[in-house]
Amino acid sequence: MKGNQKNNQNKQVTGQQQQQDQLQKVDQIQREIQYYIYKDLENTLLMLGELEQTIETFKYVDDKRQSYLPIAFNKAILQANLSYGINFDQYNTNKNTHEKVFKDCSEEAIKIFKEVFETNEDGQKKNHTHPIISQICEFYKNKDFKNNKEFKQLPLQQVDREAQFNEKSLDKVIWGIQAVDKEFNDIREKPYPKPTAEELKKKIQERKKFCEEQLITNFNPDFTKQLKKNQDIGPSKENNDDKIQQENGEKEEEQKTDILTQNTKDILEESKEDNKDKIETEPEANQQQDKSSPIQNSQNENTAPEEQNFGKLGTQPKGVSGDMDEELQQENENGGQEVQEIQDKQQSK
Repeated sequence: MKGNQKNNQNKQVTGQQQQQDQLQKVDQIQREIQYYIYKDLENTLLMLGELEQTIETFKYVDDKRQSYLPIAFNKAILQANLSYGINFDQYNTNKNTHEKVFKDCSEEAIKIFKEVFETNEDGQKKNHTHPIISQICEFYKNKDFKNNKEFKQLPLQQVDREAQFNEKSLDKVIWGIQAVDKEFNDIREKPYPKPTAEELKKKIQERKKFCEEQLITNFNPDFTKQLKKNQDIGPSKENNDDKIQQENGEKEEEQKTDILTQNTKDILEESKEDNKDKIETEPEANQQQDKSSPIQNSQNENTAPEEQNFGKLGTQPKGVSGDMDEELQQENENGGQEVQEIQDKQQSK
């Protein structure tokens, strides 16, 4: 009797342990699905942000340096293909036991993707101008593994640049593997946190800044000068065209002003020459007038030398004028007459 009770207790404990283990296993699978879906979402968004920054940075650069763009395209395309493979594998692995978990995580990831990368600050839909970015976005969002069992991949762009081995890239790969292992071990202890839109936007901006710095560093100084020049001109072609048109208008106005100034200067020079000729011809005209007028010559002979020049071009006459001399002489004569009259009266007395 006692043996049967003990066996029943052992079976009960074993059953509870198995149930607990099963729950832990289910919970572990859910965490893994969440980790793969949300981590893949973050990596895809970061790579798209990096591609956006690369396209913007190379916007005004010559064709030789634009040969790097296909490499940047392929990096984003490879990430999109990897994302499709991860989701494809998670669906087929868990469709019989955890299909709902996978579906809920996938729908939530697509919702966050649209909010972060396809919505402007004002809440309006953001239209991507580059076709490859639009293609990757549609490829990420439109995954229907239930109705379409075909494994899809986006084609890569043709690359003209010669491939070169970079030891730093190998170090990054090793570091990336170690980081993934650590994160995967962490989800055994606690669920992987679902990223928020604000967190992802901040990480994208940080990645864009780092990408721009690396592009400027890895290309020659001429690229840096060209980049700075284009940034000074304006953020878009339309603004650049408006500024160029404004500068051309200012140049035309300056040319008109220069022409008007030159014409005014020429008129003043001609006027100056006319006045000079007029001044030079005046003495000759005066001499001819003097010869033809005896009365005037007579007046000139009876006028003091200084008075003859008075009122004409030249220095002002010095001393007392001839009229003033005549007045003094007349006053002296009148004074002499008065003295004579007084003497005559005394003699008569």
